[in-house]
Amino acid sequence: MVSALYNWRLSHGFGFIMIGLFMPVQISPMPYTPIATMSDSKYRTSRCILKSRDEFLLVVHNNIHGVNSGIWGLPGGRIDWGEKPAQAARREIYEELDTDLDELHEVGDWSYKGYRHKIYGTIFKGKIGRIDYSEILEVDWFTIEDIRDLAARDKLHAGFELASIEQFLTLLGRKRG
Repeated sequence: MVSALYNWRLSHGFGFIMIGLFMPVQISPMPYTPIATMSDSKYRTSRCILKSRDEFLLVVHNNIHGVNSGIWGLPGGRIDWGEKPAQAARREIYEELDTDLDELHEVGDWSYKGYRHKIYGTIFKGKIGRIDYSEILEVDWFTIEDIRDLAARDKLHAGFELASIEQFLTLLGRKRG
């Protein structure tokens, strides 16, 4: 609580904290750094494209209302303090879908709501385990044509899902060729 108050006061230009009820203590100025930028990562989230045969896995993430909005996105989530983006992708997929990933291919960086997001891709040969319904409301496999249709109907969450999947397909083509 004191730490949160300290950070709030610093972020709002106050240079003191209260010790006890009546004794303000001057503290030396210190730049306030929001938690989101304190990680050694420059990314907010790490997402993963799972490709199986000619289909790609998309999910509907839970939202503040717990309502299925029918807006699909790539599985993954926030990068924890000190965590590398590839580690976060593996951890998030395991937490959300109870499955491990094979080799991750770096697909690229995308921007959404002013933050950068790291995207990886993998050829998925495993099985989806237990779905964490506190994080995921729906899971399904889509062809690239289905995903183009979702994009045309504005049913993709961040807007970079289709472009990142197409980039992943391009990368796979280069590795084969």
